[in-house]
Amino acid sequence: MLCWLLPLLVVVCLGVMDHYGIYNVGYATGGQCYIGTCSSILWLMIVPMSATFLFNFSCYVFALSTIVHTSKMLRHATISSQGGPNLADKRRLLVYIRITLIMGLTWAFYFAAVFVPLIELWIVNIVLNSSQGLYFLISFVLKRRVRIMLRDRFSNLRLCKSG
Repeated sequence: MLCWLLPLLVVVCLGVMDHYGIYNVGYATGGQCYIGTCSSILWLMIVPMSATFLFNFSCYVFALSTIVHTSKMLRHATISSQGGPNLADKRRLLVYIRITLIMGLTWAFYFAAVFVPLIELWIVNIVLNSSQGLYFLISFVLKRRVRIMLRDRFSNLRLCKSG
């Protein structure tokens, strides 16, 4: 509801304000269906997206610190005999790196493309944004453990149907 109704409310309010001359958003000026003035782009696109990014980043840091704190508490409760980081810690670190790349890389290229006038940055941004689903598939789904789980699940279904 928040992801659909809040932007709808903002767009309707801005459309009404633009129509009645309260605030010049510049919708559809110059033959383009987009925001037309630089100040409107700043206040209506960059500032809200930056605030959203900062909120998402703070939630990410909070979740990461909670996971790290919980794993430390669990480690102290079970008292591992190993002195250094174990395999579970390394796997957890790789998950953190993957999540960081998914969250931050596309945003970084977007903001770079907005401020640096290079078409190549826009191309990289578009390719990264459009391939996030593929990145999730490769990073989290196409794993040996998942393939084994799917094989076991569907082999059990085949056995039930034939039996």
